[in-house]
This record gives sequence, C-alpha cells and structure tokens, in this order.
Amino acid sequence: MATVKKIRISREWNERPEDDIDIAGEIYFVEKGQTYDLLQFTLEELGYDYFWHESLCVPCGKTEKELLEIARNYAKTQITDERLNNYRRFLDYGEKYGWD
Repeated sequence: MATVKKIRISREWNERPEDDIDIAGEIYFVEKGQTYDLLQFTLEELGYDYFWHESLCVPCGKTEKELLEIARNYAKTQITDERLNNYRRFLDYGEKYGWD
C-alpha cells in the first residue's frame, strides 16, 4: 500500500481522445471526449519528491479534498509493493547514473 505525500492539480488539462488511443501514463476516470483535470502525486514510500509515473485524469470541477481522496484511493488499491519497488529502483538508478 502506498501513501500519497502531496498532489498537484492541473485544471482543464486536456480532453480524452475520442478514438481508441490513450496517452501513456494517463489513467482515465472520464469518458472519451471529456475534458479532464490532471492529478499528479508523490508517494512517501519512494523517498524522493518525484511524481508517480502515472497521472490520473479526473472529471473537472472536483475540490482539492476530493482529488486528494481519489489519489489516496488509487495509491491504496492500485500501487502494489512490487510496482513501488520497481519505480524506486528506476529512480535510484537515475539518481546514481544521471538522467540523460
């Protein structure tokens, strides 16, 4: 189980594509063609202030409190220890050897 440390909200970020193409790293909570707010978050367990590699695309108009709850629920139910450890190894490697 992962713990959300902080969130960043980008209001009216984009519109979900109408076709069957999804944008890598975006998890949709909206229908095709619907405009969404982009929700990014950091996790306590990573030990870094990098955002989790997936962003949540949520319906526009939700409060910051509601969005925090969405992020917490996603982290609790969808981010396994294995996924967390894999991402942490990736970040550790980047920090050690650079990001070029």
